[in-house]
Amino acid sequence: MILFPPDPFPIPPASTRNTLWHSGGILLEDLWPEPPWKVLARTKRAEALAAIAMVRAGLGQRSKPDDTFGIPAIEWEEAFVRTVPKVRDILMDSLSAHEAFDLNQRLAGAMRTTVAEIRSANIERYLDFWSVGRGLVRPISPGSITLHQKELARWLPRMGWPWNDLALHASVVPAQLSSGAWGIVRLFGNQFQSVVPETFPTEAHALAVAISLAGKLGSRNVDIAETVEAKEVKREGPVQRSIGTSTPAYLVQTFGFKDVQFGPAVTKRGQIACSGHLADAFADLADVLGMPRHWIGLGGLYLAVGVRGTSGTADDFDARANVIHLPMSRLAGSIAAKWWLALEARLARSILKRPGFISSCADSPSLFDSLTPRIQRVLSQMSFIKEYLIPHSTYYLESRRRNQLSGRDVGLDRVEQLLARAFQAYVQDELLQRDRLSPWLAFGTLSHDEFNDGPLPYPRDAERSNLNQLFGTLLKALARND
Repeated sequence: MILFPPDPFPIPPASTRNTLWHSGGILLEDLWPEPPWKVLARTKRAEALAAIAMVRAGLGQRSKPDDTFGIPAIEWEEAFVRTVPKVRDILMDSLSAHEAFDLNQRLAGAMRTTVAEIRSANIERYLDFWSVGRGLVRPISPGSITLHQKELARWLPRMGWPWNDLALHASVVPAQLSSGAWGIVRLFGNQFQSVVPETFPTEAHALAVAISLAGKLGSRNVDIAETVEAKEVKREGPVQRSIGTSTPAYLVQTFGFKDVQFGPAVTKRGQIACSGHLADAFADLADVLGMPRHWIGLGGLYLAVGVRGTSGTADDFDARANVIHLPMSRLAGSIAAKWWLALEARLARSILKRPGFISSCADSPSLFDSLTPRIQRVLSQMSFIKEYLIPHSTYYLESRRRNQLSGRDVGLDRVEQLLARAFQAYVQDELLQRDRLSPWLAFGTLSHDEFNDGPLPYPRDAERSNLNQLFGTLLKALARND
């Protein structure tokens, strides 16, 4: 329960009121400043807070002017001052969205009456109730909210609020169409306006696009992975771990990593939070690949979180030390791509007995004679993917253009980097097909994920669909035991 000091807003004398309050009425903000939503989210569910925020936004934002419904302004002001603290306490005590949306009934109960009685009586009799509602032509009850506000209350927590306001300001949310498919709409009062022409098969897919569009409309200069971090985008999917398993030891024991190290700047609380997100991400990856969780560590892979700020490369994977580096500035969104690089390095060591990445030499015919049929199929499929990509695919050409525009060779068009990002896109699409989101594992690969012209190129359209099929065949070849 949130406690407030008693009578914090006494009514000023009529002789001094004009010097204390804004002209044209008393503002809601004067009596009830915007709550610290991020702080409150530590102890209250975001779903409840979003409903509280939207109901608060639906209140009258200032006391009513003179002669509204035949009542003097001073009476509206006094009723407004009396009632706003009561409404604030009722809403801030709400533990669920249902309780917040039930403001009318709860306020009427505090006034020892019912909503039905209030609506049937003269306005003057229940002036306090009507004083905090909108409406100058007809009275509107304080708990009335628009369709816009109702939909925002539903979707904001799943789009990162209150940790950021991008979705709130953009007012872009998913919406299910009459056909059963999902679209993306922008909210205007009680109307929806379609934002993109295409539709999406699952709610999770539409949600991922809506999150990206909200970020694009709200901040065009934010890196995709950093946006995931800032938004605290919610993971959508089955529970993958039990309470109390958010530890580095759990990652080692469950996924077979050699060790998990955190840099000195990562606090104990940060270690627990990161471990939990990583555990969910790697469990989701195991689900997509259809492999046991203890295989994810690839027989000796290291994780280093915040050990160095950035490696200066496109991959943040150290093949020689077999370490996936997760800089604090880019923790989320591309873990699948980094894991793919680790897989390629493992295959190069075990099959070719050499360092580096296996895709760079998958099309060397001299290698095939001494290899098992299974490994030959793997390398043949990888070679086929390379032939599909290089040198004519739009994905490769765009990667090459971005690499040149960077002013230095950051490796965007290297073959292992092309495959890593294509794998990241494959993983995100596979999750979306299952109506799931795993933003730490794979995020920011959709066609709408274009922040500031896009930090990284990913496969698009038909090329993306074809590559997904090719990756599916490759992963099946890797899973076979013959």
